[in-house]
Amino acid sequence: MRRVVIALAAVAIAATLLLGPGRSQLPTATRPISAQAAPAPDAATATHAGHDAVSVPAARAAIAPPPDGARVEVTTRAATKAELGYIIETRVVRPDGRPVNDAVVRFYDLVDFFGPREELIGTARTDGQGNASLSYLPAATGSHDIAVRFAGQGSLVPSVGTATFEATVATPPYRSDEPALLAFTRLVPYAAGAIVLVVWGLIAFALFGTARGIAVRAAHTSAKEDTA
Repeated sequence: MRRVVIALAAVAIAATLLLGPGRSQLPTATRPISAQAAPAPDAATATHAGHDAVSVPAARAAIAPPPDGARVEVTTRAATKAELGYIIETRVVRPDGRPVNDAVVRFYDLVDFFGPREELIGTARTDGQGNASLSYLPAATGSHDIAVRFAGQGSLVPSVGTATFEATVATPPYRSDEPALLAFTRLVPYAAGAIVLVVWGLIAFALFGTARGIAVRAAHTSAKEDTA
């Protein structure tokens, strides 16, 4: 038995040395500093005085329509009702100035979400005058860049138009409704705790009564034996 205890102690000490603090004392493979891979230079940073790196935000690529495509004109205005936000209007015309009717146009808000992205607002079709509009209530106030993309029609290639507006109204923050049974569910843990306490109290009372009855019987039995 003593040998088994000594062997287990030796195994525990060896495991501590290998996996614990003693692990840092073991020899490790190292590379010369000159052989270590240097981090790749970031295109969005510029050097200052030859050594200090100054972060420069990446510029958003300009959206330009094709030279031989249709002209997509975009304007914005505030809606008559505040809950509608803003009205984005567009007009699609051919290179010779004639309107493009029954054309599919898609409205996008250019946002920065892990980089520049186009968030789809909605889709519409132009009327006989090449006009289409859409109401838009942005999620945040501030400057918004809008892009309207024409999907193309017949010999007309897809094209795009842009506009910028300053939003002073936005969608109110979302608030979840309080569940109808929330007040009841808050009381459930307390009720369960009270029930557990009552059950344990009854069990303790029963055990105490049983123990007391056994003690009384033992006392009566002893008294009878003494009188006998």
